[in-house]
Amino acid sequence: MRYTTLLLLISLAQTSCQTAQNKAERARDRAEAVTNEALDEARALKKRGNQAATELKEEAKATLRKTRQQLADILVEAFDRVAPTYDAHQADTQFNKQRFEEMFQRPISPDVSNLYCYHDGVGFDHSFYFAFRCNEVTAKAIIEEREMTVLADENYLRGFFDLDFPWWPSEAQLDGLPLYVWEDGHIFEYFWYDEEQNQAYFHSFNI
Repeated sequence: MRYTTLLLLISLAQTSCQTAQNKAERARDRAEAVTNEALDEARALKKRGNQAATELKEEAKATLRKTRQQLADILVEAFDRVAPTYDAHQADTQFNKQRFEEMFQRPISPDVSNLYCYHDGVGFDHSFYFAFRCNEVTAKAIIEEREMTVLADENYLRGFFDLDFPWWPSEAQLDGLPLYVWEDGHIFEYFWYDEEQNQAYFHSFNI
């Protein structure tokens, strides 16, 4: 009887131990799961934090680049007001378009292209050169608006036309084109237009 009771107690103890062990294992598994979830959340937070930091850093860089460009544009614009820029080595720049509108007092039309210009001046002596393609309508408008008349003979001032730029023709090439002239005292304006090539050349100078 006592032996049977002892066996029963031992069996109950073993069962209790197994139950406790199972509970412990389940608790351990839950603890590991919670720990892993916490670690995953921590990693996610760190990743989001790193991503947010990277985004802020890139945004700051973009803002800095934009600010620098704005300052550069302001400086260029301010300098251009003091000493206007003429791009003799690149066609159709914004500066050349501005110089065109200032010189001819008319908005630049869509047909005007391959526009180059150059300015040479010291003191009160200035020379302005423009070369551009345009249609006949624009060429005639410039001639009329500037009250130019065609020159019937070759009796005009020479020696001012040689430029070391590929877009400006030689004097011999200009002689083959009709020349329109306007002058007022010491100020002269010459305009040539090649109807076959839709090519215009303009030279203004004072002596």
